Amino acid sequence: MFKFFKYILLILEFKNVAQAYAEETGKEKPFWLSRRFIGAVITACGAAATVYFGITVPQDTLSEIATTIETILSAAVTLYGLALTVVGIIKKQGKV
Repeated sequence: MFKFFKYILLILEFKNVAQAYAEETGKEKPFWLSRRFIGAVITACGAAATVYFGITVPQDTLSEIATTIETILSAAVTLYGLALTVVGIIKKQGKV
């Protein structure tokens, strides 16, 4: 279980998980340990958070600040997941 988080952290740091996984297990990494898959999951979570919290302009100032923070965080998560997905695609194309 802890190895799973170790590999996820490597992916989130844009490191080479395939090499680390192969060195430790002697096997090829599973599909769910790819940058593209993890990036797509993060992007979907960010998009779901955006839909769930909604992006509206509240009438109250404190509410506006809270909404702005929610919007920024959900957008940042979505953009990070998208960047991770794109890097995964580019790195995968470099191997072909």
